[in-house]
Amino acid sequence: MKKIANILFGIFLAIEIILILGISYLENIAYKKAGVNHHLYFKKVEYTSV
Repeated sequence: MKKIANILFGIFLAIEIILILGISYLENIAYKKAGVNHHLYFKKVEYTSV
C-alpha cells in the first residue's frame, strides 16, 4: 500500500510541477512585447481607429 501511495505522490508532484512551469511560461509570453496580448491590443487600436 505504501508503494502505491509513493507512486501516486510522485505522479501528482510531476503534474503539479508541469502545471506551475506552464503557467509561468504563459505569463512570460503574455506580457512580452511580442506576446499575444500585445498583438491583440494593437489590432484593436487598428480596427477601432477608423
